[in-house]
Amino acid sequence: MPRRQTALWIVSILVYTFLYIPLIIVVVFSFNDSKLNAEWAGFTLHWYQALLNNHEMLLAARNSLIIAISASFLATTLGTMAGLAIHRYKLKVLPILAFTPVAMPEILLGVSLLLFFLQVLNLTLGMLSIIIAHTTFCIGFVAIIVRARLQGMDESIFEAARDLGATPWQTF
Repeated sequence: MPRRQTALWIVSILVYTFLYIPLIIVVVFSFNDSKLNAEWAGFTLHWYQALLNNHEMLLAARNSLIIAISASFLATTLGTMAGLAIHRYKLKVLPILAFTPVAMPEILLGVSLLLFFLQVLNLTLGMLSIIIAHTTFCIGFVAIIVRARLQGMDESIFEAARDLGATPWQTF
């Protein structure tokens, strides 16, 4: 193996070790019998049993999964449409609308959405408002990726599909 390739492997292993050793330590110490986790006191499954018996934690995990799946689906759908619109229609306002949540600091976006939900929409805070907020934050990331991918594609592919009788959905 060439010297440069060996160095690349060594650096890669060191980087992955740096990233994964803390995660492994956290997993190992999750089986620790000590309450403080400062030192190893013995192996136990008590903490996992306590977690599975804690109704509030399970409810929070379920809510998190619902929010994640809903926001991911909505952001992917709306972000793909935004990316297509930005690529197809060269309006100057479309990129500004799609990419503003990406460029804006998260705390500013969160406070702005909170004020918008409470004062403008008179919406009660709950699952719906959280899903809308997460979707709003993620749309720009999807739009950037879709737009970048479309810019790298040859337009003749779309024209060929249309010439061969494909519907707009089939072309998509």
